[in-house]
Amino acid sequence: MSDDDQQRFQAAANQEFMSIRTSVVKIDEKLVYMHAAEYSAYQLGKITQLLERLTVAVERLADAQASPK
Repeated sequence: MSDDDQQRFQAAANQEFMSIRTSVVKIDEKLVYMHAAEYSAYQLGKITQLLERLTVAVERLADAQASPK
C-alpha cells in the first residue's frame, strides 16, 4: 500500500469514526423524546449497528497498518 493510499485510508477511517461519534450523540439526544422502554430497544439496535461499523473500521485500519509499505 502506497503512502497516498494509506493516507486516504486513514482519512476515510477518521471520517467513519467521526460519523460514529456523531451518531452516538444523536442517539443520546433521542432519549429526551422517547419513552424509556421504546428508547432502550431503539438504542440497542443503534448501538449494535455502530459496533458493527466500528468493527469494520478497526479491521480495515489493522489491515492497512499490517500491509507492507
